[in-house]
Amino acid sequence: MPSALLAAVLGLTGCGSDGEGSEARDTYAAVSSAEDAEHDDGEDTAEDASAGMSERDVDDEAAARLDALSEDEFRELLLEEDELPFEPDTYVEESGAEYFHQHIGVTGDTYVTGFGDEECTRQMDGINERLVGQDPQDGLIRQASRATETGEERLYLWMLSYAEAVDTEPLWDDVLDACEGRRLEDGADTIDFSAFAAAGFRGLTMEMGVENGSDVVEMDGYSATRDMGRNLLMISAVNVDAATFEDVLTAQAAKIDARLGR
Repeated sequence: MPSALLAAVLGLTGCGSDGEGSEARDTYAAVSSAEDAEHDDGEDTAEDASAGMSERDVDDEAAARLDALSEDEFRELLLEEDELPFEPDTYVEESGAEYFHQHIGVTGDTYVTGFGDEECTRQMDGINERLVGQDPQDGLIRQASRATETGEERLYLWMLSYAEAVDTEPLWDDVLDACEGRRLEDGADTIDFSAFAAAGFRGLTMEMGVENGSDVVEMDGYSATRDMGRNLLMISAVNVDAATFEDVLTAQAAKIDARLGR
């Protein structure tokens, strides 16, 4: 896949556009034993957090006022490796607001550079920066990948908490107003955009034609968010089929609703 399109797609799904960060994220490895030990040490805290959440009055109105959650609560809520609808070859976890500031919520220019300066490319380059914002309090990202006959499938799930309520509707309105029904082209590389909504998530689908030697490989990319009071849930994927992506969203929504007592 040419570097411009690869950078653009990965930049939206879960990787920033800075060279140092991209190198670190493209080196997939299992969660370290140190992280596992930290999680074990915090087991009681996580259980207490989960118990506290289960006591919330989380009908639809209350869910919209859900307080900012902690990293331990994110660990309880996000799908884990054995809960995914496929068995990944690699699985990575990163945490902390600083990680998001440095590696995801950065100003991008890969769409403008790769496909020209227009409203759609500017909007696409700005998605992650707008989602992460200036003041996330805590965050957790889980990344899974597996090799298939059509290339590597990548899945990203992350949550962030904020001091104020989250509202991603204006972002998706802006992006879809600029991009829905449009095609970006760079030689044989193309991206077609459409709106996406499922399981309480909203976002977009990218249908891509990617030059690979003398062939053009077709693949899809997805990015979708769910607002949860003062928390943001983002799920995105590259080269994952529509059924698998919707299975992930459905499983994630069911786990959150069950843990929050909905």
